Amino acid sequence: MSHAGYVLGAWGVTLAAVGVYAAALVARGRRLLRRARQHGE
Repeated sequence: MSHAGYVLGAWGVTLAAVGVYAAALVARGRRLLRRARQHGE
């Protein structure tokens, strides 16, 4: 059970990285959508 901290820490870092990537992807998508709507008018 001595490695539980390392395993949980690795999971935490991985989930945080995936969360940051997902947030950046959503922000980029919204920015592109806004640009596409302005271009279409």
